[in-house]
Amino acid sequence: VDNTSFFHISKDTEEYRPSIHFTANTGWINDPNGLVYSEGKYHLYFQYNPCNTSWQNMSWGHAVSSDLLHWEEQEIELIPDEHGMMFSGCGLRNEQGLLGLPKEALLFFYTAAGDKKPWGKERHFTQRVAYSLEQGKNLIKLPEPCLEEIKEESRDPKIFWHEESKAYIMVLWIEANDFGIFRSNNLKDWKMSSKVTLQDAWECPDLMRLYDEEGKENWLFWSADGFYFWGDFDGYEFKTDGKKHLAYMNKLAYAAQTYSGVEGRTISIPWLRTENRGKLYTGAMGIPREFSVRV
Repeated sequence: VDNTSFFHISKDTEEYRPSIHFTANTGWINDPNGLVYSEGKYHLYFQYNPCNTSWQNMSWGHAVSSDLLHWEEQEIELIPDEHGMMFSGCGLRNEQGLLGLPKEALLFFYTAAGDKKPWGKERHFTQRVAYSLEQGKNLIKLPEPCLEEIKEESRDPKIFWHEESKAYIMVLWIEANDFGIFRSNNLKDWKMSSKVTLQDAWECPDLMRLYDEEGKENWLFWSADGFYFWGDFDGYEFKTDGKKHLAYMNKLAYAAQTYSGVEGRTISIPWLRTENRGKLYTGAMGIPREFSVRV
């Protein structure tokens, strides 16, 4: 194999870097955030420290692609504020025209990590909303949280519409190996419907419906390390046999998230914990994968 085919020379820095794994031009990246497909573009937001090649100053960077392989980095979209640093979250299209915003708006739910910066020591972790009226650019933060503190560092909301029970569902890491399932009809008021405890799993949850070759429905609960659990979901509770499955053979991939707005496909992108020693950037995104079930 000619390994040089997987790299190109950056015009900006004249250094080798991956060709089909997204990397920021400079700085640190980690979790993929706000993955949403809209008007022919795949939006990739990501945890980003534009100030250094180590973790800190968590903001949301932004990149777009039309094919999931070639990415164009955009301007930084969310930066730390009085509520804390910008931790992980998700994106979706405002298809029901909620929150007083048009259906064309893109919505982004994120965690404001209140006590992770000196100016926020008396603040809590809250779940908040930002929106874009410009197809993913110029995100505007709503002033009030959609979910107040649950536990000290509850974080990483992932949201989707559940047609059968006619509600939006939020899965959220609570603490330790506990996750909460919340319901809302308006994306503003959320009520916990159940809690699930999963062996060794923590943070960056995702709950997805997959279909096997016979068209049978399967529900999968995902956590940051790539530990996943099969079960059933009725819009209120995820019931599982508790058996842990491992998606990865090593600890390089982490915090994968699936795309919203893609019909008939479930596409996932993880963060790759690459150090890139001696470079002006740290971390990379994995190659997108499509999930399916084989019986």
